[in-house]
Amino acid sequence: MEYIEIGKIHKAHGLKGELKIRVDDVFIEELGNLEVLFLGKTKGEKIPYFVESIRGSQDLILKLEEIDQREDATLLMHQLIFARRTDIQLSDEAIEEGLSDLVYGYLVAYCMEDLTLGKIGEIVGIEEFPQQEMAVIKLYDQEQEVFIPLTEQWIKEIDKLNKKVVMELPEGLLDL
Repeated sequence: MEYIEIGKIHKAHGLKGELKIRVDDVFIEELGNLEVLFLGKTKGEKIPYFVESIRGSQDLILKLEEIDQREDATLLMHQLIFARRTDIQLSDEAIEEGLSDLVYGYLVAYCMEDLTLGKIGEIVGIEEFPQQEMAVIKLYDQEQEVFIPLTEQWIKEIDKLNKKVVMELPEGLLDL
């Protein structure tokens, strides 16, 4: 079965098992028609969850069936959201066009390394800011995420074969 990554769960919302999610703009209209979403990592098993409700316009709030407590919702934080390709009514061309807004969007799931520090963490998302795109990095040695600007002068190598980005980060950037 073919899956398409449509977004990501950010964090638990409230006490009743709701989740704050971000969905790629191209899939916003499709989201309302999906009865089941699949959660998981880029590679590996995808777990199906039935959609109970979706509300909001800027920040989307997702309620999944059988996720009724905040504790259950927190277990799903930072999971990627997938849909079956057969459930998405958009053409492949429309999807590609809609997803091409981010220059570095393809770097999700790449390893980020620094020339001095070595391996830093996994890129779990790319966020667009007015001046530039930022990589959301889940640090290997901590349970936290940091934002690192994807500035051309800091990027030394993008190794697509080994899925890694080598950066030369300013000293102290990760200490902020």
